[in-house]
Amino acid sequence: MKKIIYIVLLSTIGTAPLHAQDPGFGDEGGGDAQDAPVTPINELIIPLLITGILTSIYFIKKRESQLK
Repeated sequence: MKKIIYIVLLSTIGTAPLHAQDPGFGDEGGGDAQDAPVTPINELIIPLLITGILTSIYFIKKRESQLK
């Protein structure tokens, strides 16, 4: 089972760059990155960090209680 997971993981990681697309701003890939549109995740960084920290604390506490 572990072998299958490793094979799927490595093949996915190995083929991920093949699915990348040129965003098409500027002169088709050679354009200025300053003209790139702002991604919506820029507005969500702080709430995502807080959520990640809180869920990490929750799962660590849950795991510690299971080990006792």
